[in-house]
Amino acid sequence: MGTPKVCPYCGGHVGAKLTECPSCHTPLRWAMDDALPEGTVLAGRYLIIRTLSQDGEGYFYAAKERSSELSVVIKEYFPLTLSAPRLQNGGIEAKMGREVPFKTLRMDFEELYTTLQQITPATGLTAVLDLVRENGTTYAVLEPARGQTLSQYLRGKRPLRPAEVRSILQPVMEGAAAMHKAGLIHRGISPETIFVTKDGAASLAGYATQGLRSTGSELKPQMYEGYMAPEQYSMAEFEGRYTDVYALAAVAYRMATGHVPVSARQRQTRDSLEPAEEFSSAIPSYFSDVLSSAMELQPGRRIQNVPELMGMLASQTTAHTMMTAGEKRQSKQKAQVSTRNVLMTASVIILVLVCLLGWCIIKLTDRQEKPAPAAPDPAASQVQTQQTALPSFVGKKLSAIQHEKEYLAYRFTITEEYSSEVANGVVISQSPAAGSEAPQNGTVELVVSRGPQLATMPKIFGFTQEKAIEELDKAGIRYSLLMVANDGQYAAGTVARTEPAEGESFDPDTRIANIYIAAERDNTAALTIEEYQEQNQEQEPEPTQE
Repeated sequence: MGTPKVCPYCGGHVGAKLTECPSCHTPLRWAMDDALPEGTVLAGRYLIIRTLSQDGEGYFYAAKERSSELSVVIKEYFPLTLSAPRLQNGGIEAKMGREVPFKTLRMDFEELYTTLQQITPATGLTAVLDLVRENGTTYAVLEPARGQTLSQYLRGKRPLRPAEVRSILQPVMEGAAAMHKAGLIHRGISPETIFVTKDGAASLAGYATQGLRSTGSELKPQMYEGYMAPEQYSMAEFEGRYTDVYALAAVAYRMATGHVPVSARQRQTRDSLEPAEEFSSAIPSYFSDVLSSAMELQPGRRIQNVPELMGMLASQTTAHTMMTAGEKRQSKQKAQVSTRNVLMTASVIILVLVCLLGWCIIKLTDRQEKPAPAAPDPAASQVQTQQTALPSFVGKKLSAIQHEKEYLAYRFTITEEYSSEVANGVVISQSPAAGSEAPQNGTVELVVSRGPQLATMPKIFGFTQEKAIEELDKAGIRYSLLMVANDGQYAAGTVARTEPAEGESFDPDTRIANIYIAAERDNTAALTIEEYQEQNQEQEPEPTQE
């Protein structure tokens, strides 16, 4: 179907390839190569203003919704490696012999943006507003990204403190977790796809199908060196949530050190990635260790999901506990694999011997009458069918498990961990996992919640902003710095008040502390504490959820 041409300035009709509008005589710019020309109308609703850019999947256009004048960005599925030149009527067709991958990848494109439309707007994600099918292809209508790219934001700035890194990336990580919950992987998280506003609010954009962010696909790949996980360079490796974990950690590494991480491809030949703490004494060892763990080359050794990464970056205790548990699990898995290999080898040998012995017996007795089969032993049958699979203990109170008669056959080893999501005394995880064969010694390892690890607001009243940040980082407290009016009773640049108050205990994983910094005296641009509270009384931060 053809697409009408409309002047984006006066709305008058424009013929093909005219250099100016015949109605208002405004010069017209025509799009690059095979992109849609400005003035094209899609679905009778969206007016193309200009072409913005191009990637392996197609074109990006600046556009507006005609009735509301709402500015939007439109991405057109037009893979140049698979598509024939655009038809005169604006239509798109696959190259001869490329029909199948063209259609398959278009289905991936539609599935991606349909799912994103369902979960956006969400914290930290650029919204997908509409999906249009026209011209033999599909168009995703997106909310324009606000602010500048993180690359632009960081240009000329000093490396950021860990607390600043956490503050900026918090909504981005929440957005990535929302995508994972919906079954999506971003695969392109980098300073080029994260946008930051003047007030420091960050959001994630740059959505793309797997084909665009993996080597060896039908599309020309778009890779962000230093931020792509090693599995994205190999068709033999599976990608998962841990792929985005690698990218998020790489972004945090860049923000905290001022250096782009060594490319994963280079690291696979010679791993020369330096720990983040080597660049600055302001980077705590635990923070550096978490980034290194999240950027492990082997996906199985990596931090596996975004909530884990968020929790470990926010708390030294959480980082130590989870990393220790991870090391234990890896050691146990290696031991299990080794034992399993030995047992399999022994089983094969025994099976061969049994077969040989049976063959000999058959040869010696082949002329004898075969005995009648014995009646089955009910007791033996009962033993064979007895349930040996481990039950699930996760989510149950430890006290209840210890008093259940059906669990008396098991011996439990207990490890306690702090958790903001799991109530005190409730089992977080078990090993072996539920449904696996019960161990011969009957020992089951349980990780039990101690409830949230509370932090206590330190005494920082009157401290300089820099000194206050240092104390808050030591305490593992996430915070937001707010400048308030100063009538002269506070020294400029010092802490005037905190929420929670000094000495108050709270869960740092679910609450961000407000730190009020006194402005210069008589700074009318700053809010009073009371004014700030009044404006933000309905904007309390919510607990992070996956």
